[in-house]
This record gives sequence, C-alpha cells and structure tokens, in this order.
Amino acid sequence: MSFILTRFGHKFNFDTLDINEIDINDIAWSLSNICRFNGHTKFFYSVLEHSLNVYDTLVLEYSYSNIDTQLGVLLHDAAECYLNDIPRPFKKELKYNNFTCEGFEEKILFEKIFKKFNIEISFTEWELIKFVDSKIFISEIEQLFNFDWELKKDIISYKHLIIKKSESKEWVRKEFLRLFSQLINKKNV
Repeated sequence: MSFILTRFGHKFNFDTLDINEIDINDIAWSLSNICRFNGHTKFFYSVLEHSLNVYDTLVLEYSYSNIDTQLGVLLHDAAECYLNDIPRPFKKELKYNNFTCEGFEEKILFEKIFKKFNIEISFTEWELIKFVDSKIFISEIEQLFNFDWELKKDIISYKHLIIKKSESKEWVRKEFLRLFSQLINKKNV
C-alpha cells in the first residue's frame, strides 16, 4: 500500500482516498511550503499565498458572497497538498491511464476535498474561479519573473494585484486558516 505521510500524521493513500485523512491543517502547511512556478521566481511565493490572492480578488472584485464559492476558491489548489504543484504546461502533457493530469487526479481529489468540507459549487462558479485564477497567473508572471512571457497576450492581468514577499509562512497559514474557519462557521450556522 502506497501512501504519503502528512505533516500532522495522516497517511494519505491515493488509491483509497479516505476523506478522514484530509486535514485542513495539512493543506495549509503543505501549500505554504510549495513555491509557485516550481520555485523559479524572484522570491519565494507559495501556492497558499496565491490561493489567498485568488480568494481576495474573487470576493473583492466580483463581490461574491456565496460561502461555498468562497470556500471553493480558497481551496482551489488544495489537491496540490497531495499531488504537488505541477507547472501548467506539463499538466496537459502528463498522463495516467490515458487521462491528463490536468483533469483526472485533481478532479478526483477536489471531489473528495469538497465532500470532506461539504462544499457544493456549480460548473459556472468553478469556471469563474478558473478565470480569476488565470488572470492572477498572468499578474504573477509579470511580477515574479524578470522577463516578458508570450503567454500573457491573450489574458489581461489584474493591475491592482501587487505580489510581495509575505511576512512569513506562518502568517500565511494563520490567515488561510482564519478565513477557512470563518467561512466554515458561517456555513454551519
């Protein structure tokens, strides 16, 4: 039986995908330690910081108040806690049993993660999250690299988003967990 041992002692087995092994603290810990763009940035910028920026943009710019959508955007990269952050160009190329990595493994994990936290998102809401994520991706490229990428000509970035070094990984984790707890508490009222 193959599994990964998580920071908080869970044995996560991809074959069984027991939702009891999914822990929000593991997600926060792992994503705060994974650097975006496979670490090829001017400074460390975590997947968790990215998730907070996508969340802030969706809530502030689009005034989204639906709790499930807010939880969904906050957790939109949570599968990377278990699969790691595979750079976009490679996600389309990697295959497992004739399914691309971009859809298959992440889709299964998202279903389990969303089930664990009782999150329901419509296809339209998921498409909006992916749209905002893509625009933030371009903003990140503009600010985290010292050169111009051809990728960004089709998508306009968010000019208001300023990517900066965070205070600490601990601050990012605490902010993520604070928002998550706040949203879960609202959902369960």
